[in-house]
Formats: sequence, C-alpha cells, structure tokens
Amino acid sequence: MPALSLDQLIADYCDQNAHSQRLFKRAQEVLPGGNTRTGVFVNPFPIYADQGEGVYINDVDGNRRLDFVNNATALILGHAHPAVSDALRERINSGTAFFGPTQLEIEWAELLRERVPSLEHLRFCSSGTESVGNALRVARAFTGRQKIAKFEGAYHGIDDPALISYVPPVTPDLGPEDAPHSVLSSAGLAPATAENVVVLPFNNARACEHLIRQHAEELACVIIDPLSTAAGMALPDSEFLTLLRDVTRELDILLIFDEIVSFRMTSGGTQAAYNITPDLTCLAKVIAGGTPAGAFGGRKDVMALY
Repeated sequence: MPALSLDQLIADYCDQNAHSQRLFKRAQEVLPGGNTRTGVFVNPFPIYADQGEGVYINDVDGNRRLDFVNNATALILGHAHPAVSDALRERINSGTAFFGPTQLEIEWAELLRERVPSLEHLRFCSSGTESVGNALRVARAFTGRQKIAKFEGAYHGIDDPALISYVPPVTPDLGPEDAPHSVLSSAGLAPATAENVVVLPFNNARACEHLIRQHAEELACVIIDPLSTAAGMALPDSEFLTLLRDVTRELDILLIFDEIVSFRMTSGGTQAAYNITPDLTCLAKVIAGGTPAGAFGGRKDVMALY
C-alpha cells in the first residue's frame, strides 16, 4: 500500500473534522488566532471537544478519542469522574461565590498542609500564573531583593519574569551552556524584566552554585519546576536539588518549588519524593479536580507578610 502524502493526510483530517473546521473559522472572528489558549492550537485547526468521560473525549464531529493530555495532566482521575462531578454539583447548588470566608477553605488548607508539611501557611488563588506571581512577589518583599533566578526552558505561567528563556529560539543569543543569557520569550514585557532574571542551567549543580553565589546579594529567590516538565521532563540528579536547597539556605535566598505539574508525582509532590523542604510551593488546578484554582504557601514568617 503506497504511503499517503501530507496533502492527503490533511484532507482526510479536514473531512473527519468538518464541524471543528467550521467552528475554528467562526472562532477567528472573535478570538485572536481563533482560540483563547495558545497552546491548544494545531495546524490547520484544532479539534473541538464536546464531552469527556474517563480517558476518552467525544468531539463535535462525533469522533471518540483516547485522551493522552487530560488537560495538561490536571485531570488525574480522568474526565467527569463521578466523585469530582458530584462534589462540584453539590458546591454549585450551595452558591458559587461569597465575599467572605467559608469552612471549606480551612478544610482544604488543612488537607494540603497534611500532604505537604512545608505549607505551614498558604493562600488560595485562581491559577498557576497567579500562584507563581504571588510567590515571587512575597519573596522580593521578604528579602528586600529584586532579582529572581529560574531555569532555562522552564514554564512558570505567563507573568513577566516567567516569560524569560521559556522555549527561546536556539541561537547564539542563548549564551553559554553553563551561564545562559536572559532571553525574552514574549513582546511587551516590562522594562528591565530580563535584567532582573538570572537564568540557570538545569541539572548543572556546579554552574548553578556559581551563578547563585555570584548574584546572591541581589537574589530574592530561586524558582524551580523540580521535574523540568516543560523542558524535556528531565529528572533531577540525586544531588542537584539538595545542593540548591543547601546553597539557597546558606545565602538566605528563598527556594520556591513550582509543583503545579510535578505535584502529580506523589500525594506530597516532588518535594516528598526527593525529601527536600522548599521555602515556598506553588500549586494549581490539580488540587481542584482540574478546575481553575491555585495555591501558594510555605514558611509562616514569609507568608506573614500577607
């Protein structure tokens, strides 16, 4: 059987997903790029979901598909798990929003602290980006320093400092492997954003220690996705996280674990698996059944600024 050409494969895709193609054309009239979540775009158009059940998605054209993404793995119980759906339905029937505290937020915080002991005090928010932004802000406030350090290729949401050296183009502008340059990953970032972000090479303990010590007097924090999930899902070397913890503690620099994705690793996150206690931790929708939510927290003395 002769191999199909790319043109034929695209034509078959369009025929199989005609309703999705029409929806994409309609979306382009009201949404820039035809979507409101850039990462879901595929050429020539994305498939539009209609219903999810367990590990399957039914799209608007009636195709049933095995879902290997599960909303960026936030749906660890799959789509529309009865326990999650029942809990959401019960909550909605009791009211959707209140300008005041509820007992539920206390219970939720207690459960998270039970699983993640480093979360001595925590606050809730609406997204991972918001979680990271708050953690970076409180780190600057607590230390009185302005710079942050992050790892090359790491994704920490869409706040300005997070959009430094995230999937940068592979050019000489990246700098040397052991001392990466701060590269803008988006237009429109605030002035001096790149100058206030120190970029570190993941899993290179010696280079990281050198760069952290070099900038120690200016560094408020080091933020790390401990599994480097956006940059190849690289597991940290056994001594790497330990060194980061030791050198940041020595220099009074806060260590932030962005466990927004890596929290899937165990019920206590990557910090439990590697026996590392960060100063602050960021979490997001995996703690809310895949719905929009976030949390950040850690040491009482740091969180006391709130």
